[in-house]
Amino acid sequence: APNTIGKHKITIYGKRGDTEGKYYGALDLPLDVNEMPKNPISYPKTWPIFFDLILNVISPKKTHLIKLHNGQAHTEIQIQAPKNVELLGQLVNIDGNIIQGGDQIFYDRHKNLWRCNFAPNHDGMFDAQIMARKKPDTGSYTSAVTFKIEAKNIPKPPLSYPYTWPLFFELDLKIESPRNRATAVWPENASFAEIRMSVPNDVELSCDIEFNGKQENNCALAQFDNDKKQWQL
Repeated sequence: APNTIGKHKITIYGKRGDTEGKYYGALDLPLDVNEMPKNPISYPKTWPIFFDLILNVISPKKTHLIKLHNGQAHTEIQIQAPKNVELLGQLVNIDGNIIQGGDQIFYDRHKNLWRCNFAPNHDGMFDAQIMARKKPDTGSYTSAVTFKIEAKNIPKPPLSYPYTWPLFFELDLKIESPRNRATAVWPENASFAEIRMSVPNDVELSCDIEFNGKQENNCALAQFDNDKKQWQL
């Protein structure tokens, strides 16, 4: 899918499937583009595992570039995958640094697809990287597909996501406060930080707090606020 008018050269590369190393040229074809379509398409970067695991991008379609302009805080990439596949993601800036709290990847069992949310923390270009692996494989994830994100006029403070496990979504947990941020809040002149969550009636919560990798004793409390119907942690 060329993005300019003019003469192009298409090259097809190949190598034997059981060999490692680079691909070598096998075929050249000229392509003369005289007119561009009104809405030209482009493709995100993919790796072999994307097709090996039968992944399917539901949204966005026909583009490799996602534009976040005019105060938009995040974007969502939706991917269908077989039930024995799980996904992981990360947001990477132009310097190759992973943005902490910049991604939220989870399986939406109501829509039967993976929802991959990405939130840039400043203006600029980013890579929304999505990796995949088969269950019950406990090894590392492999790169599957990457989209480019062009961020302009990102709101301040930027949106960020706390780290979550699959259980968070399986139990239909919801954070009431603090919202849209990856960190808890220590209010001025307060004696404790508070996280409030809504959960289904058959779910109970507990919590703890760590410092330098060690759990602190008598420093965390989980209780249900019957008036607000929320868990106070």
